[in-house]
Amino acid sequence: MRDAAHRAIAGFSMGGYGAMNIAMQNPGVFGQVVSIAGYFVVNDLSDMFGDIPSVIKKNTPSAHPWLARGMDVLLDEDASDPNSLIRGQAAWMGGP
Repeated sequence: MRDAAHRAIAGFSMGGYGAMNIAMQNPGVFGQVVSIAGYFVVNDLSDMFGDIPSVIKKNTPSAHPWLARGMDVLLDEDASDPNSLIRGQAAWMGGP
């Protein structure tokens, strides 16, 4: 079995959100996370989280970015992405 340093998770768009969310909720499992055109807030159109504030917060990567410490993180997006859910998210999540 590979150790975390040799294990990565990646995704595109909603998969980018999922990759970041899964990696951050499972510290020590992944050494790298890649989010391409992802977003880091809950976009729960199907009410999967039941409108429960604690569940939504737990599944909002931008609410607890420190959980990504120790991981190699690649956040990538097209700065001209027309989708307002995605545009600017990588820079916002990456912080100053």
